[in-house]
This record gives sequence, C-alpha cells and structure tokens, in this order.
Amino acid sequence: MYKDIKFHYSAGSMGWGNGRFWHRFISLPDFPRITKTVTLKPRIGRPWAIAHLGTSIWNWQGLPNTGYLSFANHIEPFLKHPIILSIAGSDNEILVMVDYIERYRPKNVIGIELNFSCPNVKYHKNKSIPKSGLPLYLKLNCTQSPQDYDLSKISKISVNSVPCSVGALSGKLAQKKNWKFIKQHIDLPISGASWRTIDDLHQLLDMGCKNIDVGTVLLTNPRLVGKLWPEK
Repeated sequence: MYKDIKFHYSAGSMGWGNGRFWHRFISLPDFPRITKTVTLKPRIGRPWAIAHLGTSIWNWQGLPNTGYLSFANHIEPFLKHPIILSIAGSDNEILVMVDYIERYRPKNVIGIELNFSCPNVKYHKNKSIPKSGLPLYLKLNCTQSPQDYDLSKISKISVNSVPCSVGALSGKLAQKKNWKFIKQHIDLPISGASWRTIDDLHQLLDMGCKNIDVGTVLLTNPRLVGKLWPEK
C-alpha cells in the first residue's frame, strides 16, 4: 500500500547519513537520507542539547556542526546511500553552499534541503530560493507560510520541529500543530511528519500526503520502521 509514497529520512534522524550506532542492528530500508543541517562556518554549540521525552524529542537551541567545507571534505564515508544535504544560514551563505555543492557534487548527493526554520540559526527571514540543477527541498516550521517562497523551484516541503520557548519539540508533542499545518497546505508537495505509530502513518496518508518523512520515530522506535519496510 506504500508503493506510490515517497519516503525520506528527515534531517538528523540518520545523523550525517550513515545512521546511528543502534541502526546497525536493525534492517532498515534505503530511503534517501537528509543529513543533519550544516552551516557554512563551524558553530560551537551544546552537543548534548537533545532530550528524549517518551514519544517526542526536545531540541535545545545551539547544536554544533563542523561547517560545510569540513563536512564536504569528509563526505565520502556517507555515500553508500542516496544523500540530501541540509544547509542553513543567511541567503548569501546558502548561495555559497549551493554553488559549492553544484561544482563538487559527489554522485550520491541527490538533492539539497534549505532549512529555513533551523532553531539553531537566527536566519528565519530567508526568502531567496537559489537556482540549482538538483532537486530543492524547503524545510519550514508551522509558524511559517510556504506562500512566502517561490515554490516553483521546490520539489518538496518538509515540516520542522515546533518552536517552543526554548528550542523545539518533535514527535508526538508536535503532532497537533504540525498536522494542522500539513492540512492547511496539503495541496502543496508537503511531507507527512510527527508520526509515531502505524495508525498515525495511515492518518497522514488519508490526509493526502504523498511524501512521508521518517524522523523522530527512527530515534524512538526504529524497529517499527524495519517492520514496515524490511530491507530485502
């Protein structure tokens, strides 16, 4: 029943692309993997700024990354699978990274995610969608409007965590607001998100979602993903 649905591992769920250590013990399907979001320059943050809350995850602002150039120079180990690079920053920094990806793109990189809602980067007023020969994915949160962007350049809209007073919430605690957001924009190529059970997944499909992001569920219940789509 899922043959006409496009699935992706959402940004961060597979880390930098190869998965978390516990994923080695679970048979998972080889969906395209959106990497953790990276900025142009290195950012020193709080490496333990994530807390599991049962079926949800709380992300405290300030997660670190080594910067795009450092990541790109060490990307080869992550290319056993189809990769979508997630990037964030100012409009100019986005242009620089997209240009670099276009010129030095490894063959397994199949797309670029523009994370215009990253709670760790204070550039939430991005409006410019760059030109690219690669498919572009736009990542927004439920407080933003897709209509503010040139969607003719966008292949898919991903839904980010729900902003809260400090950081952001994903998973079941984000479901109510994110599902309302999805329903409001279901006529766009928006991905189903914030699902935790098979029933949740079927509800997203009933809403009309043709894309599904596999995110928090891969961290809180990865065996469910393996059961639904066992790797052949």
